Amino acid sequence: MNVGGNRIGTEEIESAILLERSHEGSVLLNCAVVGMADRVLGSAPCAFLVLQPGAALSDADEGRIRATVQKRVSSVGVPTLFIVVPALPET
Repeated sequence: MNVGGNRIGTEEIESAILLERSHEGSVLLNCAVVGMADRVLGSAPCAFLVLQPGAALSDADEGRIRATVQKRVSSVGVPTLFIVVPALPET
């Protein structure tokens, strides 16, 4: 994915997001990252998240995920949008 002239792999971002699962009380089960159109950057990361049954994504959870991605990948790798979904297609 090309984000503002920076080549970033979706797998790198997914790996950083999945580190959230090691946080005590994490609501995250799985994730997938795709590029979405962005008028300024050309494309931007969008993260689809599968959460624990009955869980909701809090601002604190989202903040931890954003901080981890920024630290592990870069600030341009931080997803612009988080979408909670019940499941992801397995390929």
